[in-house]
Order: sequence, then structure tokens, then C-alpha cells
Amino acid sequence: MSADYGRPLIIPMTLVNPVYREEIFGQISRARERVLHVFLDVPAEELRRRIDAQVLDEDDAGADASARAFRHRNAERCSAARAELPPSTLTLRGDQHTPAELADLVVRDLREPPAITTVVVAATGDMPESDVPAT
Repeated sequence: MSADYGRPLIIPMTLVNPVYREEIFGQISRARERVLHVFLDVPAEELRRRIDAQVLDEDDAGADASARAFRHRNAERCSAARAELPPSTLTLRGDQHTPAELADLVVRDLREPPAITTVVVAATGDMPESDVPAT
């Protein structure tokens, strides 16, 4: 995968379900790619504030409200996911750094041996419906 581009791949996705995370990381590893899993940790209270401040669909208030409600329903679960992360995960406090500082911290880790070829960046609070367990 990364050989096709000549640089590390950065894949933004939220994987709070450990079964899905293991499946995806296993596939990447079997492709002989080295993974740096980055988890941008944001406390639930700050996450809720950010959800309320963000407009996802300016043209459709109903869709925007639906997305906001979905994200609110999952804020606690996503914040709590930190406790289930593998020890190799690079966990960065998303509420204590600017986006540029977060990027610099990830790049710093990329430069540490062994060479990382794939970066999966997970941020609390945003994930596809398929990652939400049935209740």
C-alpha cells in the first residue's frame, strides 16, 4: 500500500470497537505494513462542546441535527474507548494541542525506528453507524 505512494499512508478513521480494530490492523499487518495507531483523546465534556459548535450540513438542518444527535449518543463510549486501546497506541490529548502540534507529534513518532508505513488516526466522537454495537 504505502510502497505505491512512496510515503506513509494516513488513514483517518475511528475504531472504538476492538474486534473491528483487530481485524483491520491484522489485514494491514499481513500486507507487511507497519501501523502507528494514533488516538486523539478528547474528554467527553469537551467533545460535546465541539459537537454543538460544529455544523456538518449547512444546507439541511434535519440532517445536521441527526448527525449531531448520533455523535452525542456516542460521546461517552468514544471517550471511554481509551481504556481498551492496545499499549502500542500513540494517545494524544486533542484538547491540549493545536492541530499543527498534533501533526508534529505524529510526524515525530513516524521518524522513530522501525519505519512506520501506515498511520491510522482515530478521533473520539466520530464513527460510522456500523461501528456502533447493537443495543
